Amino acid sequence: MRKIIVIGLILFILIGSISVNAFAIKIENNKSDYTLSKVEKEWTYMLYVGGDDIDWGFEPVQLLTDMLANLSVPILLNRNVEIVFLLDFGRAFLGHFKRIGPLRAKMETIEEYEEINFGNYTTLRDFIIRCKTDYPAKRYFLHMHGHGRAWYGANDDDIPGEGDIEYDQLTMNEVHQALEESGGVDILQFTNCNMASFESAYELRNCTEIYIASEEGSAGFTPFIAVFNNMRILNRHFYRSTPVIAKKMVNYFKISHPYRFTPYMLMMGMLISLKNRQQFKLSDYNYYHFTMSAVRTDKLDEVCEAINDLSEMFIANLGEYKDLITVARLQANDFPDFIYPISKLVDIYHFADLLDTYVYEEFSPQLHTAIQNLKNSLDESVIANWVQIGHKDAYGLSLFFPYSHNYSGYSGYIPSSKWSMQNYTTLNLDFVDDTHWDEFLEKYLDS
Repeated sequence: MRKIIVIGLILFILIGSISVNAFAIKIENNKSDYTLSKVEKEWTYMLYVGGDDIDWGFEPVQLLTDMLANLSVPILLNRNVEIVFLLDFGRAFLGHFKRIGPLRAKMETIEEYEEINFGNYTTLRDFIIRCKTDYPAKRYFLHMHGHGRAWYGANDDDIPGEGDIEYDQLTMNEVHQALEESGGVDILQFTNCNMASFESAYELRNCTEIYIASEEGSAGFTPFIAVFNNMRILNRHFYRSTPVIAKKMVNYFKISHPYRFTPYMLMMGMLISLKNRQQFKLSDYNYYHFTMSAVRTDKLDEVCEAINDLSEMFIANLGEYKDLITVARLQANDFPDFIYPISKLVDIYHFADLLDTYVYEEFSPQLHTAIQNLKNSLDESVIANWVQIGHKDAYGLSLFFPYSHNYSGYSGYIPSSKWSMQNYTTLNLDFVDDTHWDEFLEKYLDS
């Protein structure tokens, strides 16, 4: 009996020791979770924001990052998501949010730079490669913000000493090169203006599974709101499929950008006016014109083929179809419509839908079928779309369709000559090479 009791005590002590050691190891593991950076997480969120000519300057970004660094913000405190950013607003720095406790995160600067060119593709490429090397994850999200020019490019950056006119910027071919050389990402989001252009998405179709962008302009706090929205979704739903996560991100804009005008938008416009020292005018700001869509890139080849079929039909029968095309073009939702009444970017689906109402199946069965094929392929590609009342007929993807050679269109901060047919055909865009859309435009505009 004594032997049994002694053996029992020994086993109890051994088991207790093992339990205590296991508990201690668990505590140490929890502590290391705050310090180790090279443990593979579910997501790495890469934020590429800037270009020295951004109107807001650096101050609001510094204010926002300081706030996030010193507050316990739950959406930034998840072990499954790493946040890394490269910012360039007057000064440039690389940083990330580091966990320093169970309820706290601190913004940590990794490197600072006197000047960095956001318009050079190697800057973007090297940023992505560094994120993947230092902060490995199962999936990667790249969020870009700066000025946007649709198919012409994004994230222009002032060249030191050259003022606000001469700048470098990323062409879509360069964005593709940066993504290709860095291994691509799972989700790519632009909160730049007008980047939900089909030409842009198609250029990057092999570099990302999901492409998220706005057909319209992107002003005010939209990029910062997007970061909060995205982190909330990633932290809660990190285990879901990539398309499901993208849908949730787009749909979450219903809260920050409601369908109709709200006092919140008025307040944001007033804050922007105070910062820029401008007289506040309601008409100056894109209050109710917001759009955001998520696109499955594996379906874009089908959309491209459908647009090409329609282009060939237009070219072969332009004399018969031109008036119908013109009426549909003038009535279709275009972008950005808060500056000019007719822009050079038109919503593809709305244009096709309007054209179909004028064509009728009996008038031209072949054209009707081609339009239906285009609409069906767009339905399969655009998996989520949120708009405000100013763009109730925007369906997620725009296409270059200038009304005339002479119409200046959207100039604003980009010379109208940049959005010219000459540039459209010489920027080595895959869409232009793979379709006859540019040939249709030339024939239509010259007729």
